[in-house]
Amino acid sequence: MDEKDWQVLKALYEERSITKASEQLYVSQPAITKRIQQMENEFQVNIVYRSKKGVTFTSEGEYLVEYAKQMLNILQETKDHLQNFKNNKVQGNLRIGVSINYAYKDLPGILREFNESFPRVQTEVIPGYSSEVLKLLQSEQVQVAIVRGDFNWSGKTMKLKEESICIVSKEKINLQDLPSIPRVSFTTDPLLQHSLDSWWQENFSSPPLISMEVGNSQIAIEMVSQGLGYAIVPSYCLSQDMDLHIENLFYNNGRPLMRNTWLIYNEKELVLATVREFSRLMEKYSLPTQEMRMKQN
Repeated sequence: MDEKDWQVLKALYEERSITKASEQLYVSQPAITKRIQQMENEFQVNIVYRSKKGVTFTSEGEYLVEYAKQMLNILQETKDHLQNFKNNKVQGNLRIGVSINYAYKDLPGILREFNESFPRVQTEVIPGYSSEVLKLLQSEQVQVAIVRGDFNWSGKTMKLKEESICIVSKEKINLQDLPSIPRVSFTTDPLLQHSLDSWWQENFSSPPLISMEVGNSQIAIEMVSQGLGYAIVPSYCLSQDMDLHIENLFYNNGRPLMRNTWLIYNEKELVLATVREFSRLMEKYSLPTQEMRMKQN
């Protein structure tokens, strides 16, 4: 097996279609079929079989896919390190995993500034829920990650934002009446959902009255603006021009319900100039640490 075989396995596993995999890799369908057959002959196993629903991987095939992903990661890491040595210039690849909302709101401007300073760097951005992004970093599929929520991470961390969790509604509502008021729920990261559920269980003995479930917080806010119920969302999702009633939430002990945004990465990645320079740029957008605040005061 070589790099092209690894790419074929990965693309075919992602697309589950020889036609789509060929389009992704810019190679012909017969070429993909031939490579699969060669690998099956080499290892004396069936890797895939076709059905009306597309391509299905056997257990042996799935094992080879994981091997292919690992080898592609190692190869890319090797290329990144070699580029880092070349002419001592900041060039190569930077792979960033990022929370969906941060990718939409803040990251484009940051990357514009980064690319203006380092035009030789090729950047790959992989958005997703924060729990998914963390897994990408743990498996070394990305070099740095921007996540929302407080995860257990033993590597380097940098706090970028602190945001309140809020009730948003068309009109002011009494929080004690929430169990009887329609709520617009939305799909979110499990960590945020756990925080919302914990706050609710601390304050109410009955479940919320879910009247509508939507795909994300932005859709939920739009539904709220049409008077279809209230929603509980991070303040990061809100804008100043919204004509909505907004109220921050607190636990019973007076502690505000908050959500933090972090840049996290492994210290070993700082050997790469791309990661090192990106982390330096992100310091500009980070919040001061408690130690820094004490010095400022």
